[in-house]
Parts: sequence; structure tokens; C-alpha cells
Amino acid sequence: MHSACPGVARCSTRASTTQAEALPPDVLAAVLKAAITSHRDIRVLAALLEREEDERRRLLQNLGYDPDTD
Repeated sequence: MHSACPGVARCSTRASTTQAEALPPDVLAAVLKAAITSHRDIRVLAALLEREEDERRRLLQNLGYDPDTD
């Protein structure tokens, strides 16, 4: 088994093709999740989530709702 593709006997991170229909759904999900998370920068994600929360609070306050009292 290849660590980048759990449940797959042969897997290459090089440009190759595989028919998605040939993979079981759980294996396909694991392959996609590994590919996506390997390119995700945790610091950028944390900054994005913080900005999203700040914007949400500001919008709620603009609507007259205090998000800290709920």
C-alpha cells in the first residue's frame, strides 16, 4: 500500500490517470482528501477562519444583534 493513497496497492503522485469509477468510494475520498490537505497551508487557513469570524460579528452587529450575548 502507498502512504499517499491509502487502500491502493499501486499509486503514483506523478501525472497518471485512473478512472474514478474504478475506485471504491472510501478509497477515492481518502485519495482526494490527502491530495487537498497536502496543499493546504494551516496558517493561511487559520487566518481565513479568524477573518471570517470577525466579518460575521461585524455583520451581526450592523444588524443590531450582539453575538456575545447569545
